[in-house]
Amino acid sequence: MSLMLWLLGISFSVYLEYRPFTQTLKERLPLIVELTPTFNETNAPSMRKQLMDQQEIKEAVFVSRAEAAEVVRADLGDDIGELIGDSLYPTFTVHLHHQFVSNNQLATIKGSLEGIDGVSYVFIPEVNLDVVNANLKRGALITGGLGLLFLFVSLVLLDHSIRLSLYSRRFLIRSMQLVGATSSFIKRPFLWRGLLRGFFSAILGIGLLIGTLYAIEQSNYPIQLLHSYDKLGLLVATILSFSIFVSLISTYRSVNRYLRMRLENLYSYYG
Repeated sequence: MSLMLWLLGISFSVYLEYRPFTQTLKERLPLIVELTPTFNETNAPSMRKQLMDQQEIKEAVFVSRAEAAEVVRADLGDDIGELIGDSLYPTFTVHLHHQFVSNNQLATIKGSLEGIDGVSYVFIPEVNLDVVNANLKRGALITGGLGLLFLFVSLVLLDHSIRLSLYSRRFLIRSMQLVGATSSFIKRPFLWRGLLRGFFSAILGIGLLIGTLYAIEQSNYPIQLLHSYDKLGLLVATILSFSIFVSLISTYRSVNRYLRMRLENLYSYYG
């Protein structure tokens, strides 16, 4: 049961992470602002301020000629680095706010940046953002569908496991009836056990879920859900409430069946 709750939690976590993931993906798209060959690198702070004054820009990092040459040497070797080192221009690596990252807006931003004095050219990665957005939405819908499937499977498995557990105690329920115990007295310990079963199953599933999300975050992808305590609290409360509620309802229904069942049916009836 805890495994199904974990899968259910993973599915809804991915669904909740769709928007932050999309925003992070857009904001990681780098624009390379190449400066003119005559640009004086001592003016880099003022150029950065001019770039940061643009409302679309979230971050701008200056890369000097020397730093660019080091990158080339590391990637291509010292010989090629020395050969082309003098032809490298200083650049800014620019990241935009996610709301400004679209195919149409990138073309406008490119023209705006190239109009700044000291900017030679703006390189934009060849990415079809409309296709990326469509694929991300499709993935979110698939994940939501899997979440609903896991929800249904969790309901069925939890209900059947409780019914099977109570099936082995059906004669105990009948014996308690025969000695004069009231229905509420008989139900109380079973409902209490059902509540504990649902609670501990949920706690184990939530622990597995948070551990999985933390492991993903350690792989250099920021899981926003771990730092959004309102969403994380809502997810935890939902899993906990779902597990306890279903456990109590299934236990109540099963005990009621055996309380109302004829004695001869107890020997053959399951559920």
